[in-house]
Amino acid sequence: MTDPPSIGSLLRDLRRGARLTQAELAARLRCTQRRITNIELGVRRPSLDLLHEWAGACGRTYVFDFPASSAEGVGVLARAAAAPLPVREIIDEILSVERPSEASLQALQAHVRAWRQQARGVGTA
Repeated sequence: MTDPPSIGSLLRDLRRGARLTQAELAARLRCTQRRITNIELGVRRPSLDLLHEWAGACGRTYVFDFPASSAEGVGVLARAAAAPLPVREIIDEILSVERPSEASLQALQAHVRAWRQQARGVGTA
């Protein structure tokens, strides 16, 4: 059994498929070539906004598409993608660092609890 491709390798393939060099993509995204390299190598993780911009620069659309039966953690990310900016900032931080801050994890847990309460309330109304 092989490991699934990393996000960096998928983004590299997307860039190459669009026939863009790292320098050309960096210019389109208004960032450094080093940032592109680090993301493709897995040294850094892209933010949700950068994923959207990267896809657009390569002529594609970035869409969250998680099945309803996915693990709860994936569902949290899907909901966060459509959530107000503060939640997205929390998710971006968690995705961008190896060890997220305790405050970010606590904030995310609070949002998950709120989503669960809303879901329970919708089912009983």
